[in-house]
Amino acid sequence: NALEKYEELDPTFSGTREYRFLKDIAASLDEEDVGKFTDVVKEFDSMTALDSWKTTLLLRVKEKLKAKELEDEDLT
Repeated sequence: NALEKYEELDPTFSGTREYRFLKDIAASLDEEDVGKFTDVVKEFDSMTALDSWKTTLLLRVKEKLKAKELEDEDLT
């Protein structure tokens, strides 16, 4: 929803690398896919280095995603 709002505020936003990064991160979270999440972050970081604050936040998200994935595996 936030991405749509930002697109409305700035129509050029949807053509940026940052938009694609956020869209791909959201998709990986929706799919609960740790591998895809990691690949998206690595690809973005290779072009635009993430600072330590962003890296820390993304690592926290990845850890929660991994925990969710393990929790789901235990139930099956």
